[in-house]
Amino acid sequence: MIGILFFIIIGIVAYVLIQKSKSKAILNRDQNIINAMKSKNNSTHFEITEESLIRLASRLGGRISVKDVITQTTLSEEKAKEKLEHLLQTGKCEIKLDEVEATGVIYYYFS
Repeated sequence: MIGILFFIIIGIVAYVLIQKSKSKAILNRDQNIINAMKSKNNSTHFEITEESLIRLASRLGGRISVKDVITQTTLSEEKAKEKLEHLLQTGKCEIKLDEVEATGVIYYYFS
């Protein structure tokens, strides 16, 4: 019985570690794509779509902040706020006011 429990725990730990490494690999891949696009265009400007912001949120656990967007994309703080507010106004995400009051950070939640 203890042996079975031991193997179940080892399996769960292995699963969690694999999922974390997959998530990091996806984030690294996305950052590599952004860097390649910057190099190819010799510019730091290319269109960040709503879909790419939703994918970013998905990779970060279903929520993003303005800081997440500006560190993971080429958008300025102003443009990041603008795009996130547009997603909020069109009903593609939501904010939790109680969390904003508690932390002072606005997180946009995507479901």
